[in-house]
Amino acid sequence: MTRNRILIVLGISLIVTLLSTICYAQPEKKAVLVILDGINLDDIKKSQPPNLLSMMDKGGLGLMNVRSGRTGDDASGYLTIGTGAWAIARPGRMQGGLGLRADSFFEGRKVADIYLQQTEKYPRQSSIIVVNTPMIVRENIEGDYGAEPGALAEALGAAGKKVALVGNADTFGQFHREASLIAMDGSGLVEEGEVSKGILREVPEAPFGLETDYEKVFQETTKLLKTNDFVVVETGDVSRINRYTSYLEKGALERARQEALIKADRFLKRLVKEIPKESLIIVVSPNSPPVFDRSVGNLTPVIAISPEIGKGLLTSPTTRQPGLVTNTDIAPTILKYFNVEVPESMTGRPVYAEEAGSSLEYLLKRDRKITETATFRRPILTSYVAAVFVLLVLAALSLMYPVEPKLLKAIYFLLAWQLSVPLSLLLLSRLPTTYLSTTIIMAICISVLITILAWVASRRFLLTTGLIAVSTSVAIILDLLLGAPLMKNSLLGYDPLIGARFYGIGNEYMGVLLGSTLAGATILQDIYFRDSKKARQAMLASFVLLAGLIGYPQLGANIGGAISAAGAFFLAYLKIKEKKVDLKNILLTALVIVFVVFIIIAIDYLTNSSNQSHAGRAMFFIGEEGYKGMLMIVKRKVATNLKLIRWTIWSKVFIASLAIFALLFSRPMGLLKRIIQDHPRSAAGIFGIIAGSIIALLFNDSGIVAAATMIIFGVVPLLYLAAEHD
Repeated sequence: MTRNRILIVLGISLIVTLLSTICYAQPEKKAVLVILDGINLDDIKKSQPPNLLSMMDKGGLGLMNVRSGRTGDDASGYLTIGTGAWAIARPGRMQGGLGLRADSFFEGRKVADIYLQQTEKYPRQSSIIVVNTPMIVRENIEGDYGAEPGALAEALGAAGKKVALVGNADTFGQFHREASLIAMDGSGLVEEGEVSKGILREVPEAPFGLETDYEKVFQETTKLLKTNDFVVVETGDVSRINRYTSYLEKGALERARQEALIKADRFLKRLVKEIPKESLIIVVSPNSPPVFDRSVGNLTPVIAISPEIGKGLLTSPTTRQPGLVTNTDIAPTILKYFNVEVPESMTGRPVYAEEAGSSLEYLLKRDRKITETATFRRPILTSYVAAVFVLLVLAALSLMYPVEPKLLKAIYFLLAWQLSVPLSLLLLSRLPTTYLSTTIIMAICISVLITILAWVASRRFLLTTGLIAVSTSVAIILDLLLGAPLMKNSLLGYDPLIGARFYGIGNEYMGVLLGSTLAGATILQDIYFRDSKKARQAMLASFVLLAGLIGYPQLGANIGGAISAAGAFFLAYLKIKEKKVDLKNILLTALVIVFVVFIIIAIDYLTNSSNQSHAGRAMFFIGEEGYKGMLMIVKRKVATNLKLIRWTIWSKVFIASLAIFALLFSRPMGLLKRIIQDHPRSAAGIFGIIAGSIIALLFNDSGIVAAATMIIFGVVPLLYLAAEHD
């Protein structure tokens, strides 16, 4: 009897254990990355693929920046997704998409034997090998961005997750297996997959006579999902059509692209039904399409569906902009889904969705606005900078040679006008700018109106400069406090297509803010509050707050700007206090800069890693890599600055401004001394601007731009003061 009771108790315990395991077992997580390369959001709008539209409604939709380590290289776009950092996939002439089955042959040798030679490991015959991985790894080790090829697969593999690959974008006689660069590990191995020609169909009327066999792709994908956790699927057809562009007229090309998109959409419909609802599905285009319509298309669509991501506009801490993510965010998103730690080498951050109304319509308008701004930026800024350079040269000549009073007054009015342009470009970002001509006219009208209003209010060119400077400073500060909605769309702001910055204050407006603040505050104090102790105290407080605003990770997020602000403001304040700028005070300035940087980096470093700014992530990277990481960052910043100094037109403005300062130092004798005696506060502000522009040049990766936009707010008041004392 006792024995029977024991058996009954054991049986009940076993049943309860089994039931609890069934009830509380976590659903198996699966992730699929579907590649639809070379499309833009406008393609989806035109072709109306029903399943993609349904996925947009159920999940998150965003525009993706597709910058990589090498411009114009499709393979680098793929590799960047797999590394989570800007990467280079095509060293020299070697093709970047050489993902081949281990049992196939390449240049007369068995691929498995090539891998054995490279790694001293023999792969499974069904695995896929990227045969030129050592070259790719070497190129990125020697590169500027710290990318680690295979980082995504390595992180997943370390967590026990398996990765597979299906599909190719091969053309006639040429491999296009770029998707293998996403799925491969650090040695170039994908354990399982199907990328051979057998996944294609021969269709005579198709580009290159080849077309993806979606039935085979579907069968292979569903089979691999049973034994793998993450599967990369290359659809291929749109890529082939894009490479066939020169053989098709525009109408036929667009129809072929739309038909290919619809076929891929049908495949997606079947795939979505087959995989568990809790799965992560990401549809991504690693590269932008050939340029058909210059008003759209440089950002590519990304669709993501999973319970963790949610529904609405995709964003990430990388961009802090609703509807905008980067290609470096894809790998961290996949890792987060599997609860795998994101490696420090990955610069991107996991994406998530923010609730929104009509995501597609909103993003189509946003895409056009971004592209229009980028298209107009170069001609407008080049013209503006050229005008500034010419005006500075004319002003310098007016100091050396007699000039008609009316002409001189016109030159001085235009000097004031050039200072109002940054403010006008900030305000212009809220107005519709469909055409370049109307954009130029509106910018000129707004800037001229600002200058006239300032002149009417002052009737003195120096005070006109002060009023314009203060107005500019206040507008930029208010915009920053509101999340920089004007700066993000300004012609003088940062460009989401370039992808160097997405939030905070860029170097263009950072220079403007520092220059306008110093010029405006010191000129107004000179004219109205010269002997006011409270005015000096208020100025000091505003300098401290502004340096913090520029550097604070959740506002300005510009550590180089904070360094420039701390140095410029402190040196200007020393001059206001009539202190000598000797070695002691230079060292004191350096200590102030170090203190400001320490506070900002400490705040950023202690912030949740998913919300850190560039500076915080750089500190983590240096902590991980040591002095090599620091040298890599310094090398990249120096290289960027030297390149810009050689090529940007802003260099001419900076050099011309320095030449004018040198001219005024040398002639006429005693002029600067009289200016300093009669206008000590203005002179202190000009000194601070010169110092700040030099510091900005040294401590920013595009420092020449910040230096130039800052220094013009110093050279123009000095020219006015020189004229008044001549």
